Amino acid sequence: MKVAVYTIALNEAANAERWANSAVEADYRIVADTGSTDGTVERLIAAGVTVHSIAVRPWRFDDARNAAMALIPADVDVCCTMDMDRYLEPGWRAKLEAAWTIETTALFCQTIYRSRVDDPTPLRSWPAKNFHHRWGYRFKRPVHEALVFTGEKEVSANSSDIVMFEVQDLAKPTRNSYLPLMEVAHKEDSDDAQICFWLGRDLMWANQEERAVQLLERYLALPTSTWREERSEAMRYIARMQPEGRLSWLDKARMEAPHRREIWLDLAEEFHAKADWLNLFWAATNGIEKSHRTGSYLDDTNCWGFRLFDLGAIAAWKLNSMDRAVEWGQKALDLDRANQRLKSNLSFFVQRKRQDQLGDLTRRIRSDLFSRISRRPVTLVQVGANDGTALSEPIKQHHWKGILIEPVPFIFESLKRTYEAIPDIITLNVAVHGSDDGGFQPFYAVKPLSNPPVSWYNGLSSFNKTLLLSHSSSIPDLECLIDEMLIKTRTLRGILTDLNVADVDFLMVDAEGYDGTVVRSFPFDMFRPKLIIYETRHLEMADREHTETLLQQQKYFCLHMNDGEDVYAVSEDIMSKSEARFLESVMASSEIPL
Repeated sequence: MKVAVYTIALNEAANAERWANSAVEADYRIVADTGSTDGTVERLIAAGVTVHSIAVRPWRFDDARNAAMALIPADVDVCCTMDMDRYLEPGWRAKLEAAWTIETTALFCQTIYRSRVDDPTPLRSWPAKNFHHRWGYRFKRPVHEALVFTGEKEVSANSSDIVMFEVQDLAKPTRNSYLPLMEVAHKEDSDDAQICFWLGRDLMWANQEERAVQLLERYLALPTSTWREERSEAMRYIARMQPEGRLSWLDKARMEAPHRREIWLDLAEEFHAKADWLNLFWAATNGIEKSHRTGSYLDDTNCWGFRLFDLGAIAAWKLNSMDRAVEWGQKALDLDRANQRLKSNLSFFVQRKRQDQLGDLTRRIRSDLFSRISRRPVTLVQVGANDGTALSEPIKQHHWKGILIEPVPFIFESLKRTYEAIPDIITLNVAVHGSDDGGFQPFYAVKPLSNPPVSWYNGLSSFNKTLLLSHSSSIPDLECLIDEMLIKTRTLRGILTDLNVADVDFLMVDAEGYDGTVVRSFPFDMFRPKLIIYETRHLEMADREHTETLLQQQKYFCLHMNDGEDVYAVSEDIMSKSEARFLESVMASSEIPL
């Protein structure tokens, strides 16, 4: 068997010696040079390659390659077409002789694309018909030329053991001539689906979008357009050029090739731009879990970077799926370790996941404590009851009775409506004060709005106007929305005495920065609640410490819930010290068992 390796060349000095050395096992190494001026010819001749100078006018790749093929000696049995930016893996000759039979007319070998010669990482790979019989073959098309069989019966074989590498020189200006040549190719054969696709793609790159869309739609309509990956790519291109129909085209691309991550990322970007979090989560999930690289030239390396995980994590956060947000946020960061935004996002997701875990644990502990105090009839005192909905469920479930206090008049009306059918609940429209019983104090509250800017808007009321203004970053023009009023004040001692309350089992306080004062003013000499819950978010450290010290003196164990924003002061009547200490350690742990 005689073998010839051949190609055409123009200014390939950088690749000439590598090409020649990889083909050294051939009987003939033949190059048709088309006008090199960079020393390509000299280097090839020095390496023992036979070089012929040819001229092709007008230029066509198929004519040039057919001219090169014609220069191969007649006694050659097998030809190997190999561009200058490619090279064969050593030992290919013996593998070729083992795979080639007397009936074989063409042999497919494995072609592997690399970014650099010294980087062994395969970017993509595909089988290519690089070996063919000396007779019965010619190249067709002026560009993106294809090797076609012209004989009676083609017999092809495959050998993945033979490997040809490609390291494309992207700096070469050869692609500049492709568009006019593709126009020629399309004119010669308008039903050639492959040229139709490539021409449409290049027109898109040349910003000739109207013609590009026409060509790509024609490609999709041709009966020879059967490669699903390429069809989906054409649909992606049309979606890119037709914003008004983008989602429709991307959905067609998804149905055509649902295994391609490129499509799912396009969909994800579209849903992200529309803030459509549910569909974004769907696109990210499918793209991450169900896609794979095809190994074809259509694979986009960028689509296998951090971005789909990044978008998926954002969607998961928006949908409050924090486990998934943390998982994908971490994978996104693993793929781009220097990205500060991804680092910040992951830190935020981890914190939110912990807050959610703390919230779940807090709800479980709270429900359990409510059940424990309800083993006997319960009398509740709630300071800052708002509209009453926060405790309406346990009040109805456990048949609690009690006193619910709300100072803001328009919110108090809502509170009354919430409990108007429950006779054991007394509602009072006063402000609880630490020492002023029966007087009037300046008080600040937001004005009623039909469409509040934030969900917690109605809860903003306090003796301290500065505290309300601290929320200005969340509520535009907040100062204009604050009303100042003189409001009647009562102490807890005075209220409980006037109402002849026999016992208090549960005290709950939400007084916007006045919580510590209210708790400390409770008459512990008269009553001993089994459970006290109050908010510490707006308390100074000294106020927090002073309040906790008093509660500890009264034999309460203070559980710090929700990252310390709430305190549950629990008496030994419903929880032992060891149990309370265990719960406190769990709340402080970075990993919360649920």
